[in-house]
Amino acid sequence: MRLSSSLAKSAKSQADNFVSFKSKGLEQEWETLRQKNLGLYGLIENVAYFTKEKMKKGVVITMIYRTEQQQKALYSARKTPPKTSYHMDWKAVDLRSKTFTADEIEDICNYLNKHYNGFNKCVLKSGKICTALYHKIENNGFHFHVQYNGPVVGRPFQYDSLPSPLKYNPSDADKVAFEAVA
Repeated sequence: MRLSSSLAKSAKSQADNFVSFKSKGLEQEWETLRQKNLGLYGLIENVAYFTKEKMKKGVVITMIYRTEQQQKALYSARKTPPKTSYHMDWKAVDLRSKTFTADEIEDICNYLNKHYNGFNKCVLKSGKICTALYHKIENNGFHFHVQYNGPVVGRPFQYDSLPSPLKYNPSDADKVAFEAVA
């Protein structure tokens, strides 16, 4: 189903209200992300709508694309820094977490992992598929690391339209544990 031009403009203006950027340069990267990884772009729009509807808060993007030099500098405090990152291939976005409570952070990670892990091709070193991590990098603050390489799931701003059985309705048994990334 194709969105009409006016409906697409309406969706775009909604996204502008839900997604903001740590720095001006990220706005251009956000537009590039739409061309390079539409699935991740749609995922971020959907989580922004989710947080706005459920928590009355938008999301702030703090990192999209990262060069090899930026990767080395960011992880220089580690004895064995990772050589690559999904950021280097337009498959990851970092979101600010400090505006969310501990329960909201858990809800956001559970929402993303429950809805997107089944479609995601990004794999952790452990072999596990995990769309959303809440972690800290040395000398930097905690944040959400969202990695996704897969199809567009649902429609923008329609998180309730995600394919069954991936509807968001967590029970204690369904909750996804946080992945500790040091």
